[in-house]
Amino acid sequence: MGIVSRVSDVLCWWSWELGGLVGSRARAMPLAPDAVLRVGRDGVLVESGHGGEPAFAPVLVEDPAEAGATLKRLLAERRGPSGARRAGARACVCVVLEKGRHLRRPLSTMRLPRSRIAAMARFDVESSMPFNIEDMVLVIPRYDGAAAESVYYAVKKSVLAPVLDGLRAEGLEAGFIGVTDGGRVVAADASSTAAILSRRFAMPAGDRLLAAGAIAAALGLATVIGAAHWRYAAASTELDGRIAAAEREVADLRALIAARDARIAQIAAVRQEKRAAVPVVSVLEEMSRVIPASTWLTEISVSGDRVSFTGFSRSAAALIPLLENAPLFSAPTFMEPVVRDGREGERFSIAMQVEPADG
Repeated sequence: MGIVSRVSDVLCWWSWELGGLVGSRARAMPLAPDAVLRVGRDGVLVESGHGGEPAFAPVLVEDPAEAGATLKRLLAERRGPSGARRAGARACVCVVLEKGRHLRRPLSTMRLPRSRIAAMARFDVESSMPFNIEDMVLVIPRYDGAAAESVYYAVKKSVLAPVLDGLRAEGLEAGFIGVTDGGRVVAADASSTAAILSRRFAMPAGDRLLAAGAIAAALGLATVIGAAHWRYAAASTELDGRIAAAEREVADLRALIAARDARIAQIAAVRQEKRAAVPVVSVLEEMSRVIPASTWLTEISVSGDRVSFTGFSRSAAALIPLLENAPLFSAPTFMEPVVRDGREGERFSIAMQVEPADG
């Protein structure tokens, strides 16, 4: 499908759904045809149109090939010897296929684009009809806002060809192809008409301008969207890089803060231990003051806030009250039973708590 068909689909679709500008110009039949050829089972009925000249009586021509000659004769009689029409002007002829000369085929209850209707119609003929597609003419109606379904009309070429060939032989040409459907004449769209008359389809100048404008607008919109997307992608990439760098900096900062907090906690613990601990010198000084001269020590051990010592004394039991009354010591107890030594006195082992200065 070419670009012209695609643009035509878009324009017709807009004219349908949005009540656009193109569809409003479509009409079932030219306003002032010079003649109408109604192709039926009995032949071709040649009728006078509404071209502004005197009408002639309808004539039924049994041989479709003779319809062109009959029409030319009737037009000449209507014009008279004075020749009311301009020299070289062509008559506007409408060819209408009556009931029985075409087959109406519904495709969808929805209105579809023209290209989709054409593809579905061709498939329908090839798959559902006992005819060769090459021997058929597919008439697709013009887009009509009042029609809510998609249909097409299948016509044998042998029905239309004699009429069209007879017109061409007399220097006449059909300007309109239509079919009767439910008491009204349905016009073939421009592409179907061009295919039937074997001429190149050309979009009207107004439609071409609208199509060019629509394409330009679409390209402009695509360019704007593409530029915006590119800028967004670039900004997003840059932002991702900045976020990654910031996350690394935050991680390093958190590690430094954690190390600093651990150091501070360690220092605080050391300071607390230092404040709670009693210097060994103070312990020894207090013990030398409390313990009497009749007692001597053989071993002293200081571990944190606990002091243990061993020695000999004339009265080991008298040491406990002395140590209890000392402000630096508390809870003195014998670790082992007191042993009597004849020469040295009593051997003892005492443990006690050291109280801090603020305790």
